[in-house]
Parts: sequence; structure tokens; C-alpha cells
Amino acid sequence: MKKRVIYIFTILIFTMFAFSTKSQTILSDTLSYKIVDEIDTSNDSLVDNEEYPMWLNETNLIIENVALQIDTSWWTNEITEIVNQWKAKNNIKDDGETSYYYGLIKENENKYSVKKLTGKVNYLFGEIGGGYKVERIIGIKENNVGEVLCLFDKSIKLEEKEVQLQFIQPSQPIKFPNESLNREKILEKNVKFGFEITNIKYDLSYTADLSQNGFSYGGFGTIYPTYFNVELKLVDKNSGIEQVLFKYPHSNYYNISEIILGDIDNDSQPDIIYKICDEICIRRVVFLSSKKESNQLMKYIGQTKISCWDP
Repeated sequence: MKKRVIYIFTILIFTMFAFSTKSQTILSDTLSYKIVDEIDTSNDSLVDNEEYPMWLNETNLIIENVALQIDTSWWTNEITEIVNQWKAKNNIKDDGETSYYYGLIKENENKYSVKKLTGKVNYLFGEIGGGYKVERIIGIKENNVGEVLCLFDKSIKLEEKEVQLQFIQPSQPIKFPNESLNREKILEKNVKFGFEITNIKYDLSYTADLSQNGFSYGGFGTIYPTYFNVELKLVDKNSGIEQVLFKYPHSNYYNISEIILGDIDNDSQPDIIYKICDEICIRRVVFLSSKKESNQLMKYIGQTKISCWDP
């Protein structure tokens, strides 16, 4: 049976979102979107299979694991031996290495800065699924740092400065039953955010279609209402250049829970960090404008893990 498609049009609503001092107001408009009865094999061509960023295939210039305090006092001799054997097997040469890294940090509720930090490489033991894992973690040696929003690879050099950041955060999004395992409130979809940096205006759209009675695609299936063709896109309203910053076939694995806007790399153009969550991990995904290539507004730099549950 041919699936019925409904286009929903909504009235423009202007809302102030949370932002740091001295920054511009962010306004939001609700957008029109498309609803289908369901997605199954008869109409799954409506689903765009593209994924971006591809976490495993992209070069990561962000330190994925950062810690302000590292405690190995609980390690037994057996654990120490396991870690030493793992390092030998994997030919680890940088354990204990100390280097400088630039990080974006939250010093307090209203102060954010790019700082040059001293980090030490550590390989830490953890239990997982009846076995164990050893992860590479950069331990920050300075005291009273605050919260590290992201730590850049030592190949990236930035200017130390205070940064004015703007935050797009959830208000009262519709919560579907299958989103109950998400560890954070997620950002509502089909909203366009308008903001301005150094007198240049931008639109940032977070959009999706909706399958209201079930979703079956690529071996994944759910009886719940499901957003699909999820996309985050940035548009420079002056030049008309647009760029997709996030794209996924459906919302059952990844949802954006926060977007941070600001000029982190001091080139008078916006940089974007968005927080993405699933049932296991919360990550911050970083884009920098100073690393952009031709016909781009910014470049994907990498992701940092905020926290993960062991599966």
C-alpha cells in the first residue's frame, strides 16, 4: 500500500536561548517537516543512508580521553602486570610522556578560555563485559583547571584567550519512548537557529523527517515513532555557502543534546562543538573554521568522550 505523506507547517516562533555574557542573542524558528505513516521495505528509499562524520574513518585531532585526576592506588600487582603486558604487546612507547596541549576549558559558570595545558600520557585499566580494556588517557597536570570541554592534539597551536561562547540547549523537546535510555535531554529537531559572529549572520538548521507508526531500515527496526534523515547544516547568509555538520539515517543511535558556538581559534569566524549522545556514550564533536578547505565553512577536527558506559 502506498504510504501517506503529510507535510506539517508550523508558525515561526522566536525564542531566546542560553548564551554567555557579551554574546549575541540566538533566535530560533520552527521549520516545516515531513511525516510518513511508517518506513518499511516498500518505501525505505525515502531514507538517506549517508553518515557524517564517520568516527572511525576520520582523522582525530582531538584527545578522546581526558582526565583531571587519575587514581591507580587501587591497582593490584595482577592488574599492573596485565597493563604492562598489554603495553609490551602493543609496542607502546609514549606511556608517561609529557607534552603541551591547547584546551577549551570552562573555568566557572560564565568564563570560558583557551589555555595551554600540560598533559601526561597514561594507559589505564578498566573492566568490561567480564574482561578488561586498557585506554590511552591524557591526564592534565595543572591544578584548578575547571572542566575541559575539549583538548586538542599537540599538533594544533592556538592562542590563549578568554572565549565568548553561545549555547543552544534543549527546552522541552518531545520525548519518544525509545529515547528513554538517552542519558541527556536531547535537542528538539526541525528548528533553525540564527546567530551572528563578527557581523556575519549564520543559520544553523537541525532537521529530520518523522515516521509516526514504525521504522524498519537497514536491519534496524522499531515500533516507535522515529525521526529519520537527521541533519545539522550551517549556512553563511552573506556568501550563501552551506555545509552539513552532522548527518545520520535515523535518530535511534545518535541525538544532539547541546550546540556550542564561538570563535575558538581566533580567526573571526564561528567554530562549533556539538554534544552527541547515544545509549552508551556522550561525546563532543568539534569543528574549526581555521582548518577549513575550499568551499567549506569549517572542518571536522575530532571528538572527545565525556563519558561512556561499559556495554
